[in-house]
Amino acid sequence: MTTLIAIPVGPNITADLLDRAIVHALAQTAEVVVLAVGDGCKPPVSIRHDRLVVGQFAEHHWAPFVQQAMILGNPFPWYAPHGADDWIEPNHVASLLALRSPVNGSGSILYHEGRKVTMMRSPRTYIEFGVLDTALLRSIGGYNAAEPCGQDSVLISVLVRTSRFALSRRPTYHKQHRGDSLTHHPETRGGSPLRTGVRLRNRAALGEMERIGWRNREAILAYRAGLVPQKVQEELTEAALLVENWLH
Repeated sequence: MTTLIAIPVGPNITADLLDRAIVHALAQTAEVVVLAVGDGCKPPVSIRHDRLVVGQFAEHHWAPFVQQAMILGNPFPWYAPHGADDWIEPNHVASLLALRSPVNGSGSILYHEGRKVTMMRSPRTYIEFGVLDTALLRSIGGYNAAEPCGQDSVLISVLVRTSRFALSRRPTYHKQHRGDSLTHHPETRGGSPLRTGVRLRNRAALGEMERIGWRNREAILAYRAGLVPQKVQEELTEAALLVENWLH
């Protein structure tokens, strides 16, 4: 079964980091297709491969919108989100699929700190950078495409409450910290007005889903869909169709 490795590409990503991410994604021992989509920008990709698809959205919408469009347009059973500046080991997809769970993720992350590439272990569990069941993601609403950032934590919260998940014992997904990434840029990092607003809305949304009941997946899906304005929903539908066409 094919896994889509989905890479949203922001305007600040450099060609060397993106090429590294794609090379490692294409080196998977499992059957994969790699999709890199520019968020209002042309992805700086120098690689050509029959399992690599490169696309571009005309307007900038932020990463959650791009991720959600790729989920909705994905024709493959498995979905593996991937940061444009991160990299994965060759057995990342195969080892996680072997866990036989709808949600699989590396149990810890190996971070790259600064230019000296100092390594440190993190005990945090990054399920959102694992391998996820595409149908499951759609059934719980995936990402909130109307928010600019901070949707990975919501996705994890909904996933672990509505489905089975498994974590590998060793990290196969590796993150790199960048000063101009969404999680570190002054305008979007933790404590910034934008991210604080997102965090408050996330907290309210999770409280409402708790009230609805985690077993009532249809109601949760309907509630999460209602958080996305009609205009964004229309743009998302068009973007998902683009993704579907690129992958066929």
